[in-house]
Amino acid sequence: AEADSSPSRARTLASGLTRASTKEEPAGTVTVRVLRATGLIAADKGGTSDPYVVVQSAGGKKEKTSVKKGTVNPFWDETLELSVSDVGAPLSFEVWDHDKIGTNDSLGTGEILLGQCEPGVPTLLTVAIDTQGTVEVEVTWLPAERQQHGYAPAVTVDNSPMSVRRGLPSSLTQSQ
Repeated sequence: AEADSSPSRARTLASGLTRASTKEEPAGTVTVRVLRATGLIAADKGGTSDPYVVVQSAGGKKEKTSVKKGTVNPFWDETLELSVSDVGAPLSFEVWDHDKIGTNDSLGTGEILLGQCEPGVPTLLTVAIDTQGTVEVEVTWLPAERQQHGYAPAVTVDNSPMSVRRGLPSSLTQSQ
């Protein structure tokens, strides 16, 4: 049952695991390559924005892209890395318009679930922004167990094609 104990589950167990917390033991790491956005809101005079993207995982970990001046269709191709404490919580994306004077304006939000991504495999996703526009990202989810134990082989101990589970930890792919 060791492979089954997530940080949130560890807090509820009474057998010596109660000191585990999501801050000490993240569920894993997510790498988000923010590629580009299209059709964003024009927040500035002249019909453009100065957009940047803030990516946030549950638990408050945040990273952001650089600001792209004068566009509603920015291209970033920037990679952000965040630790994730709760694999079931959404990864949120908020697009902002950078203002030199005053406060920055939100251009909208969107989110994805890490369940949409096969562990260890870069996954291209289009994040719909709730106001208008989209952000294209490539997300690679790496659970903590895979970081500690390495990648599982694509075949199981018995080499049966029916039991091949690409991308799963070896503890989940071995015959019981």
